[in-house]
Amino acid sequence: MDEIIAQQLVSIALALDDRLGKKHGLYPLLTREVYSYNIEPISSEWNVLSEAIKDLQDELSGQSGDRVEYCIDLLSAFAMMVREGQGEQISYTDRLAAYIQVPAKKVSTTHIDQIRLDLITVLHDSGYKNEFIVAINDWKHSQAVESGDLLRLGNKYMQQSLDRCSEMDLGIPEQHKIELEFPVNYPYRGYSNYQGNYMGQVFMSADIEWQRAGIKQVVMHESIPGHQAFSAIRDKLYRNNALGIEGTLYFANTPFTALVEGICEVGQQLIGLMTTEDDSIYDLYNRYTSAVATNLCFSCHLEGMSPEDAKLELMEATGVSRSFADQKLGFIMHPVWCTSFPHYWYGRELIRKIYLDRLMAPEEILRTIYCEPHTVRTLCKKLELDYKVM
Repeated sequence: MDEIIAQQLVSIALALDDRLGKKHGLYPLLTREVYSYNIEPISSEWNVLSEAIKDLQDELSGQSGDRVEYCIDLLSAFAMMVREGQGEQISYTDRLAAYIQVPAKKVSTTHIDQIRLDLITVLHDSGYKNEFIVAINDWKHSQAVESGDLLRLGNKYMQQSLDRCSEMDLGIPEQHKIELEFPVNYPYRGYSNYQGNYMGQVFMSADIEWQRAGIKQVVMHESIPGHQAFSAIRDKLYRNNALGIEGTLYFANTPFTALVEGICEVGQQLIGLMTTEDDSIYDLYNRYTSAVATNLCFSCHLEGMSPEDAKLELMEATGVSRSFADQKLGFIMHPVWCTSFPHYWYGRELIRKIYLDRLMAPEEILRTIYCEPHTVRTLCKKLELDYKVM
């Protein structure tokens, strides 16, 4: 693929980032401050963006190759953003299909019930034998971490993960430094901010209750082998001319984000650090809560359920706190993140399937997502999976 085409894609992304950022107050190109693109963005007028995307789609239509396939999928997402920006009324289902390539399909009740049953069994085997909500809250109480110990424990788990990933030789730059913080009045449960030059920050909310196993999973999700590892490795590859410029674009609501969230969610398991009964309990509880929340997301956006009713149902079904439910529904109803939310469930389940069905070795899964720009469609094509029936 001609490098000029890749640069045109970046020019469109920069202009679209400007337009959407001014509209929503949140700039979706999360790597804009990381890379010095030195590319002039085109006009951010909707009609100019629409025409530029169409022209580039036409130019790529007769070409083939991995980079071409990746760019085609990104352009499909960008085209949908422009249509939405122009005021076209587009269904939530169609936006999900274009943005993150996952179906607007609820997790089956049978599947959720089985996860819940597996969770109850593990809780029972660990001595928590009351009915489910009482048992899970008793477990959370036994795992509770005092606010003064959050940072120590978080840094401990982050170092364990870094040591393991170094042993696996996954390509994380040795000079990569990560600062962990637990801010108060923070809108997200956890967030990764890669600043470039192998420097990063991870923020985890001090406003919610944390359990030891929860800190372990979330800090690995946000840092190593999750978002920070992904960003630092992409940075290194681009510096070494081993990655096309299109692979540097971390743009919200595009078709690769489910893959990144998938390795973030399953990363602890992929590197062999899900080692205790409490880790297994948290993993099942996390999956169960995610499945319930995903279905409530679809209830809100497809069936008109009110956010307040969704919060109450989430708390009743899973035993999460009000503060946790507030954060979760804030994400589900956000004008930008609402179409990203399902990528947690579907991304996790896709990567779990690849891992459990042994379609790739754990380190191969991580290296593939780190190093090869893929969308959900192109990765499923590579593995001969049907991404439309996830």
